[in-house]
Amino acid sequence: MQGALLTLVLHPQSGADQACEVVRDTCARVPDGALCEAWKKRRDETEVAFRFARPENAEKDRADYERVARIVTESSCGQ
Repeated sequence: MQGALLTLVLHPQSGADQACEVVRDTCARVPDGALCEAWKKRRDETEVAFRFARPENAEKDRADYERVARIVTESSCGQ
């Protein structure tokens, strides 16, 4: 992630400035040899989120875990 810190001067005499950080994500292709490892890591992360989910997030986190687990199981990674 790359970020830049911007400062906005609202009232120069009062010192009531605000600081904001602009963050941009960048994506990189996962090398073919590391795809299974990356998917299994994602599966494990979603499982932890599901197992320790807050009640209001439980259904969404369970669905996310099941989706990722199915991807791993049905791919060549699950064999």
